Amino acid sequence: MSLLTKEAILNSTDRATKIVEVPAWGGSVTLQEMTGRQRDRFESIVLNEKVRRTIPDLKAWLVAQSIVDEQGNLMFTESEVGKLAEKSALALFDIVKHIRELNGLEASAVETAEKNSESAPNEDNGSD
Repeated sequence: MSLLTKEAILNSTDRATKIVEVPAWGGSVTLQEMTGRQRDRFESIVLNEKVRRTIPDLKAWLVAQSIVDEQGNLMFTESEVGKLAEKSALALFDIVKHIRELNGLEASAVETAEKNSESAPNEDNGSD
């Protein structure tokens, strides 16, 4: 192998993608491997209770950080995570399974973060 230049590294397309069927949604989505920044943020969520409290819909947030359009751009914004969280739990769980595989995440990391997020005090007092 040859030594890479800075330009070669920065201009390389190094993030894997995977097309996943989502029967509940009537089609498929393209998932893209996380960037270093996204992975660091996910790990900070897992490790930091204060940060976990700011991400109550962790599975939906993880899905929003992974589904991309044909150009590789994220399809969902952070402000749409709540709407995404209202979608089928089974569909979200299945997509998260593929995200874990694509990113080399242990299932326990996602589950621990999700449990801790759910048990964190919620600012919503539940009065609707």
